[in-house]
Parts: sequence; C-alpha cells; structure tokens
Amino acid sequence: MINLERYESLVEAESLADLHSSCATISKELGFNHFLYGVRVNTSLLQPYQFIFSAYPQTWRNHYDASEYTSIDPTVLHCHTHVVPTYVWENGH
Repeated sequence: MINLERYESLVEAESLADLHSSCATISKELGFNHFLYGVRVNTSLLQPYQFIFSAYPQTWRNHYDASEYTSIDPTVLHCHTHVVPTYVWENGH
C-alpha cells in the first residue's frame, strides 16, 4: 500500500529547492541514491522545451549529455513510450 503522506511534501513545496529536497528524501526512503525528472514539450519543431530536475552529480550529467546517452538509454525510451512516470531498471532490464 502506498503511503500518500510521504508525498505531501511534494505538493506543499514552495520552491524548486523545497521540491528537490522532498524528492531526494523520498528517493532515499525508497532505496535510491539519485532521481531525475525530465519533461520535453514539443512547442517548437526546431527547439522543444526541455526541463531536467536531477539529483545526479553534475559531472555525471555532463558526461551523460556529452555522450548523448539519451539515444541509447532504455529508461528514456520507456518514458517516451509509456505514460507511467516511473521506471525501475532491475538487473539490466
């Protein structure tokens, strides 16, 4: 059963810093070291709006982006093809 009280802090966040702190706390409670939330809105064919909210180290994010891992990352593909916002990658699947 999902404990909805755990997620109240997300709704009550008054700033991105508050939201980031709440996401980090919830992620750790669920057993994850990092989290990432990304949104891509195709408002323009040439330059869609993209928002990334992440608790990964910036050095890793820079490497990930420079290596263009989004083109091969199965979690990204999952998010492009499913409406379920979370994907847990277990044992390389």
